[in-house]
Amino acid sequence: MRNKWLFDALLPAAVVVAVCGVAIGGMAQFARWPFPLENWEGGCVIAAKTWAAGADLYVDGLAGHVPLTNYPPLYLALLRVFAVSGSPFLAGRLIGVASVLGLAALAFAFVRQTGAGRFAAGAAAAAVLLTRENLLLAPMVRCDALAAALSLAGVVVAYRWASSRAGLAAAAAICVAAWFTKQTAVVAPVAVFAWRLASERRAAARFAAYYAVLLGGAIGLAELAFHGLFLRNIIGFSRSAYSLADLAHHLVRYVRPAMWPWRAVPLAGAAFGLVAAGRAGWRQSPWPAYFALCALSLAALGKEGATLLYFYEFHAACAVGFGLGVSRIALFDRAAGRIALAGAALCFAALTALLFRGMLADLRHAGDAEAVNMVRAAAGPVLLEDSGYGLLAGVQQMDLITPFIASRLAARGQFDFSPWIDNVRARRYALIQLESPADRPSLGTSLRFPASLLSEIARDYVPAAVAGHGYFYLPKAAQAAP
Repeated sequence: MRNKWLFDALLPAAVVVAVCGVAIGGMAQFARWPFPLENWEGGCVIAAKTWAAGADLYVDGLAGHVPLTNYPPLYLALLRVFAVSGSPFLAGRLIGVASVLGLAALAFAFVRQTGAGRFAAGAAAAAVLLTRENLLLAPMVRCDALAAALSLAGVVVAYRWASSRAGLAAAAAICVAAWFTKQTAVVAPVAVFAWRLASERRAAARFAAYYAVLLGGAIGLAELAFHGLFLRNIIGFSRSAYSLADLAHHLVRYVRPAMWPWRAVPLAGAAFGLVAAGRAGWRQSPWPAYFALCALSLAALGKEGATLLYFYEFHAACAVGFGLGVSRIALFDRAAGRIALAGAALCFAALTALLFRGMLADLRHAGDAEAVNMVRAAAGPVLLEDSGYGLLAGVQQMDLITPFIASRLAARGQFDFSPWIDNVRARRYALIQLESPADRPSLGTSLRFPASLLSEIARDYVPAAVAGHGYFYLPKAAQAAP
C-alpha cells in the first residue's frame, strides 16, 4: 500500500482523536450532571459516605437491619477516596468515564499485541467509544464499567506476559481486583485459564493457583475486616429469581429494529473477531475464549433486576474482535477499505453527538431540581425509591436506602416489611417518592417494594406531583370525626 504511514498511522490517529473528542465531550456533560441518573446511584454514594463516617459497610440483614449495599468494597473505597465535596455523584461518574476510556486503551493494546498495525488497533479503540451503552452508562455511579476494565486488563496482561510467572501473577491479581469490584466478574480468569490450558497446561495450572490463593486470601481478610458479614452481603444478599422469559425479553429488546444502527458496531465486531480467530487459529490469543464466555455471561440477563449494564464485557470483547477482524480481512488492507471504515466511524461519531445532545436536553427538562426541593421541604421522614434525591436534599430521616436488596430478601422470607407498611398506614411519612404510580407500578418499582406496601401507599396517600423521575405522594388529610 502506497503512503503506508498515512493509512497505518495518520488516518487511525485522526479518527480516534475525533471519536474520543465526541465521546469524552458527551460523557463529560453527563458526568457534570448533579442529579441522579438512576435509582441505584444514591445508594452507592450513601454506602460509601456511611462507611467513611466509621459505620459498618455490611450489616446483618437477616437480623432486621436494612442492608446498605451488596457491592464488594473496592468500588465503594474509590468513591470514598475521590469524593468531591458538594458534588456527591461526581467521583463515581468520573470513575465510570475513566473506565470506559481505559477499555478503549486496553482494546488498542490487545490488538497490537497480536502483531496488528495501528489502524486495526485504532479501530478496536473506536469500537469501544462508538458503542451506545458504553457511552450512556459510563457516567452512572455503578461498579460495572470499572469491573469490565479490570477484567480486560487481566486478560491483556496475561496475554502480554503469558510465559512469565510474574506476569501471570499480576494478571491473577488484577482479576481478583475485578471480582472485588463486582462479584460476578469471573469471565476473565476463566478465559485466561482456558486459553493457557489449550496450549500450555503448566502455565494454566500456575495461573489458576495464583488466582485461587489471591482470591481466597483476600476473601478471608475481608471476612475478618467486615466481621464475618462480607460474603453474606455480596453473595447471599445478591441472589434473586431467574426467568428465561426475562432473558428473552432483554435479548429481544437488545436487537429490536429501533436499535439496529447502534448494534452495527458490536455485532460487526463479533463477526469480524470470529473470522480473524478462524484464520489466525483459535489458540493464538485469549480472545476466542474471552468472547465466548462474555457471550455466555449474558445469560445473567434472566436475573431479576438485570440491566444493560450486563453488556459491558460483551461489548468490550466485540470491540477487540472488531480490531482483530480489521487486521485479518483483506478489504481493510486496501486504501479504499480503510477510508470507507474511517468515514463510517466519523458518521457514527456524528450520530453519537446527536444522541448526547437529545438525551441531555431531556435531562434538563425532567424537573430534578424541583424533585430535590420537594424532598428538602418535607416536614418529617420520607420514603424514597430513589435515595439520591434524599442525599442531595440533606435528609437525615430516610428509610430503605436500597429497597431492591430488602425486597429480594423479603421474597425469600428473610426480611420483614411490616414496620414500613405500618408507617405508611399510619401516614408517618411526610413524603413518598416512587418511580411509577403506586396503583400502576412498573416492573422496577414492583421489584423494589412489595405489593402490600404499594397498595397501602395508593390507599393512604395522594399524588402530589411528578418531577424528575419520580411520582410524589403526600399523606391524605385526616378524616373529620362525625
